[in-house]
Amino acid sequence: MNQTVLIVDDERYARDKLRSLLSQCSGYEVMDEASSSEEAIDKICHLNPDVVFLDIKLPGKSGIEIALETSHLSYKLIFVTAFNDYAIDAFETQAIDYLQKPLRLSRLKKALEKLERIDIKPLSHKQDQSFDIKVSPEANRLAIKRGNATVILMSSDISFIEMVSGYSRVHLNKLGRRRHKIDTLVSDTTLENYDNQLTDPGFMRVHRSYIVNLLEVTALFNENRRTFVSIGEFDKVYIPVSRSNVAALKARLMD
Repeated sequence: MNQTVLIVDDERYARDKLRSLLSQCSGYEVMDEASSSEEAIDKICHLNPDVVFLDIKLPGKSGIEIALETSHLSYKLIFVTAFNDYAIDAFETQAIDYLQKPLRLSRLKKALEKLERIDIKPLSHKQDQSFDIKVSPEANRLAIKRGNATVILMSSDISFIEMVSGYSRVHLNKLGRRRHKIDTLVSDTTLENYDNQLTDPGFMRVHRSYIVNLLEVTALFNENRRTFVSIGEFDKVYIPVSRSNVAALKARLMD
């Protein structure tokens, strides 16, 4: 039985190209297309496709936002994008693969081979790695809203927060991973908002792209005239410290 496919792209040529390439791959039937974010969300929810090919840059919400909003549904997601692969690595969605434009049949077949090996199930709110995260007015808590559910993330669950390609990625420590059964959370909340709203005194923005939990810092060191901190549970992660923050960081670590 063929798997049903929804193609989401705002360019007619791109949709036609992908449809043509899929016609050369057995086992897949294009059931419909969408050219905007609103149309995409509506069709994902109501048509229940097996596979969604989703462009990242769309009118209205981005493909990433669409993926986050519909991540509770059981479809297989492949991004179609003009971005480099490092940008895709920044997003904790349920995406199986990405195709970079211009599309090639050989690359599409590799993505479909990967897709066929994976069984996607709907994510519960405790399993979902992609929430709209807003900091609550109460100190030491983050209210994580997902659909009708709100998950409470304590600041003590967080190891560090980084900014990647305009999104914020929250890395959980061992306690947080045990409590929430996830490793990271991705949000379109800016790092500036986290810096302003996360009132726990144990946190510090050490660099324009990083906020760290000072209790998680295990070492402060210099390399090539730059200062870095290492985080206990992340052996290969070295977080840069801006020069203007070095003195303040040392003072707070020794306090």
